[in-house]
Amino acid sequence: MLWTIIAGFLIVVIGTYIGAKMAFRSFFGRDFIDPETGEFTLPESAFDDSVEEADR
Repeated sequence: MLWTIIAGFLIVVIGTYIGAKMAFRSFFGRDFIDPETGEFTLPESAFDDSVEEADR
């Protein structure tokens, strides 16, 4: 009985991880995934303060 509960909990945790990862990839797109680490990252342009706004 205890092993059934532990196995069920692990299935839920693994399913949640996979589902969340798929949802984030579909929402943000693959452009935000670092190919080396597989982690979600912002593009370098998001941290670039040198971009000037056009005069209005």
